[in-house]
Amino acid sequence: SKQYPGINLGLQIESDRGDPMLGPGITVALPLFDRNRGNIAAAEESRNRAREGYERALLSASHKEAQARDELRAAERVLGLYQSGALSDVEAASRSLEVRLRTGRANIVELLAAQRAIGNSRSRLMQLEEQVAVARLRAAVAGGLVLQVAAAGDEETSK
Repeated sequence: SKQYPGINLGLQIESDRGDPMLGPGITVALPLFDRNRGNIAAAEESRNRAREGYERALLSASHKEAQARDELRAAERVLGLYQSGALSDVEAASRSLEVRLRTGRANIVELLAAQRAIGNSRSRLMQLEEQVAVARLRAAVAGGLVLQVAAAGDEETSK
């Protein structure tokens, strides 16, 4: 870091007005004023910028992970409400219609309309399950990104 004096011992060749001289010598370089603080300050500033960049990247990745987890919880909540509400009502209506059809109190048009409603509700259930699966995948990827950024920061710290 060149903050301390440099001392060199050894033979020196000097020339005084063109006359070569050989002899022992000591050279001492005293960094009285500079003390290499400029280079040290530049290195510290570079390290601080790298640390701030790492913290910014980690914060961004953590924010994306939290957002993905919130979206996953919301999708799971919507799916649960749909399964316990609309889907169970459609299933109950279907069973009721089957009983009415067996007893002769319903016609085929009512049965087809009910089957269409059941198909639509099951299609909606599949859409909601797909949204949950995609949200779960996004949350896993966002969590992996946080781990990747944290590992990169550990590598930089060890350097």
